[in-house]
Amino acid sequence: MTAWTAGELTRIGAAREVEIAPLRGDGSPQAPVVVWVVRHGDELFVRSWRGTDGVWFRRARRNRRGVVIAGGASVEVGFVEAPAL
Repeated sequence: MTAWTAGELTRIGAAREVEIAPLRGDGSPQAPVVVWVVRHGDELFVRSWRGTDGVWFRRARRNRRGVVIAGGASVEVGFVEAPAL
């Protein structure tokens, strides 16, 4: 995984929705699900509307890797939990 390019950040950050596909334990992506995204500086934040009960969220939390698809970009990512505000 590499840092976001300026073009990827612009396309994904401007998208109203993105698809996210956390990787399974065997490294294959799960079926993508639509999530909302917020861009803050050079970071993108997503949130599960089902909270910790969301299957994609639990998988992302466990495996810490996945794919984000939006605005014509498909980017392999690492997932980290944002600090509570």
